[in-house]
Amino acid sequence: MTRLLLGVTLERICKAVLLLCLLHFVIIMILYFDVYAQHLDFFSRFNARNASRAHPFSNSSRPNGTAPSYGPAGAEPPSPSAKPSTNRSVTEKPLQPCQETPPGLGEVCGVRAGQLGAGGGCPLPWALSVASRWSQAGETQGLVPGSWSLLIRGGEVLGVPCPRQCRSPLRVPLPAPLALLGAAGDRDLSCVPCCWHRPALARAVGRLLIEFSSPMSMERVQRENPDVRQGGKYTPPDCLPRQKVAILIPFRHREHHLKYWLHYLHPILRRQKVAYGIYIINQYGEDTFNRAKLLNVGFLEALKDDEEYDCFIFSDVDLIPMDDRNLYRCYEQPRHFAVGMDKFGFRLPYAGYFGGVSGLSKSQFLKINGFPNEYWGWGGEDDDIFNRISLNGMKVSRPDIRIGRYRMIKHERDKHNEPNPQRFTKIQNTKMTMKRDGISSLQYRLVEVSRAPMYTNITVEIGKPPPRLARG
Repeated sequence: MTRLLLGVTLERICKAVLLLCLLHFVIIMILYFDVYAQHLDFFSRFNARNASRAHPFSNSSRPNGTAPSYGPAGAEPPSPSAKPSTNRSVTEKPLQPCQETPPGLGEVCGVRAGQLGAGGGCPLPWALSVASRWSQAGETQGLVPGSWSLLIRGGEVLGVPCPRQCRSPLRVPLPAPLALLGAAGDRDLSCVPCCWHRPALARAVGRLLIEFSSPMSMERVQRENPDVRQGGKYTPPDCLPRQKVAILIPFRHREHHLKYWLHYLHPILRRQKVAYGIYIINQYGEDTFNRAKLLNVGFLEALKDDEEYDCFIFSDVDLIPMDDRNLYRCYEQPRHFAVGMDKFGFRLPYAGYFGGVSGLSKSQFLKINGFPNEYWGWGGEDDDIFNRISLNGMKVSRPDIRIGRYRMIKHERDKHNEPNPQRFTKIQNTKMTMKRDGISSLQYRLVEVSRAPMYTNITVEIGKPPPRLARG
């Protein structure tokens, strides 16, 4: 009898284990298709095979970590016209008038002819594709540049008004794709196209292959990014950015890491259509490292260099994003970009974690009085910053965990950056200290400012930690 009961029990256990394995398999398959179908546009890639034949600007075979190549540095993208031409405009001969919305466009967009305006429903990337296909088919006679003036107001077509500085009439040369949508050469435009942050327009690659085994040099980084200006600055040539971003990196003795960071980040930022400048905030001397204080210095010095910065990204030099759809810009709430690091198993270690890579607008940064200056050594300052954000009525926003992945360059603990034993006590007192400890109380001595081809180096002396009180 006992053996019979034991056999029945074992049979039930085996069935339960089998069901759990089956359930596990189903969950894995769901996650697999969720990642590779939804977030990597599996089905759209399948449909894009036919479109890419007629769309000369599509390039699904770009290597990871590199920007699309249009030929020599500063060259315009190839014209979608069937006949080669050095002129950026669609054609030089006058075209016959046509209706505001070409035939077939209304059916796709759900609007009537002549009603393609703000909120019309067609995203600009789609319009670029359609325009190039019409050109390839020899149907440019139906595209009167003036009749497409509503489309080139990129922000308005996408439901986001252009900023004020876009509004005045400007004479700007536009690349051939945008020329199809309303610019005949240096035509007077009522609104310059605003840079749209959608990865489809920014030509994002998606998931990137990040590796650190290949040797890296500054000469290679400079050679791969010829359009980056002296001091590590870049502005998109074909659209007007909505934000100007200063990327601040606290630094000391990490030249090897910096080469890899610049190698990967410059192409990513350019694909994202970001107007940016990169600032290395180098701590002078060998005293205890202070990450947060260096970032406070970087905030002030970047504004001295260019007062138009309105977004600030704070990044460790050893963290590389694994997906270029993680857009480096500022949001309505403070942004934490490094959601899943490889050293944490690509998971958020705890809900209040704000370390690695973060971003705040100028107003958000000033609202929390910047970062604390009294966290000497490793750890604690990011939790203090999270507390400051919460205490000022703001919430931290994050990208999807599958987009916000980062790989860390492995290294030993830096000398003079040992864990701060007082960090836990300080974190508990954020509410009492944040008004007096921050950007308002910052003191430092500027040692040197130098502009390298790929970044601006700011060397500062920030002092040393106060002596600890003896116990007993």
